Amino acid sequence: MAFSLKTWVNRISEYPNRRKLTHEDGSTELVTVARAEGQISAEGNAFSAEEMNDLENRIKGGFDEVNQSLTNINTYVGKDGKLHFVDSTGADTVIPFNSGYKEVAIVIADYQRMVSCILIKPDKSVHYGWGSLQGDYMALSASGNGNCSIVAKKAGKYLVFDTQATTPKTSTTQVDASSNTTIVMSTATKNFSINVAVAL
Repeated sequence: MAFSLKTWVNRISEYPNRRKLTHEDGSTELVTVARAEGQISAEGNAFSAEEMNDLENRIKGGFDEVNQSLTNINTYVGKDGKLHFVDSTGADTVIPFNSGYKEVAIVIADYQRMVSCILIKPDKSVHYGWGSLQGDYMALSASGNGNCSIVAKKAGKYLVFDTQATTPKTSTTQVDASSNTTIVMSTATKNFSINVAVAL
């Protein structure tokens, strides 16, 4: 879940309070204006670079906190057919989120209904896509009829978690081609399909 920090700067002009008035006859004149608001019941917050940069940093801090909370999270599909997320410090360890992976891809297709793609990059940032998503190492896609695919974009070793097998299992696949190699492809046979791949 990436957040791009923007630096705000104040507007600087020679005459910040000068305004140009145009009369009905077309003539113009320059005037200097000042606030005359009467009694102020609440000062409020001024719109300034300082205020906006403070807001940017607080938003970024929230994103950083969420991303950090995902550092030790692993995921697996249990016997109940549901996707589980567990702390890697516990007994369950299926996908090593903190073991130097290059990219983690999760594709979920809810048969004839909702599809979604999740991509977790090495910097722990999480990216979400609806139907398809492009990563540095993998391309993800899913459709409403339950078809899912994760395609390797680069040669290398990939850890694949196949939830569509008779017994869900984890296997390692070596991809020699440099692009367009499907490492996971399945069709939902039950209510939904979940495919997971890790670029090692």
